[in-house]
Amino acid sequence: MSFPSVARISLSGIQVEETRMAVSAANVANSETPGYTPGRVTSESLPGGGAAAIVRWSNGVAPSAPGTDAPSGTDLATERVDQLGALQGVRANVAVLRAADTVNRSLLDLIA
Repeated sequence: MSFPSVARISLSGIQVEETRMAVSAANVANSETPGYTPGRVTSESLPGGGAAAIVRWSNGVAPSAPGTDAPSGTDLATERVDQLGALQGVRANVAVLRAADTVNRSLLDLIA
């Protein structure tokens, strides 16, 4: 697998985790907003490698339903776990990028 392929796959993983963190942050920020519907992020494999973030709202359509007095249903403990998972996902993808860079540098040193 070439470095550009590894980089593309790792960067797409980082983007998924950034989306996961952003959605979780919105959930926490709106946890006291009546009618707010918390979102969840899943990832989907892309043809040729990498992943894309898919955001789904628990009501199936949108982050909020104006005029609804129902509590948001946001569980702050779940959000914290999601945030920690996103952080670890970013760290793992950065580690892959660093390892690929090290391998490429070693190969270039052998060729030179």
